[in-house]
Amino acid sequence: MERDQLARFRRAVDDDGTGRALVRAVSTLEQAGWQTSGERLVRAPRGFDPDHPRIALLRHKGFAMSRRHDLEDWLFGPEAVDVVAGYWRALTPLNRWLARHVGPPVPQATDRDEAARR
Repeated sequence: MERDQLARFRRAVDDDGTGRALVRAVSTLEQAGWQTSGERLVRAPRGFDPDHPRIALLRHKGFAMSRRHDLEDWLFGPEAVDVVAGYWRALTPLNRWLARHVGPPVPQATDRDEAARR
């Protein structure tokens, strides 16, 4: 995540209402075999209590969920479309949470942009 996205992510995770909603979405996916990934801090981020109830999420610098499969026959047949579509549907609550509370990065002016304005 970009710096502004990470700040929004951590504010939303820290908030009891929005943070608990993320925990529910992540837990549901983990129970269905999904894994959480993404770069994480070793310690609590600055300004957050190491004993925070959602410290594992707050330590993330990037956040993703994935699901692995062995090379099974269905991966190479027409049913793969239905399986993958089902996975996208399963990710809907997480994707909605991220869209609502994190969103895209705010564009930052670069040196080239500043030079072009002169």
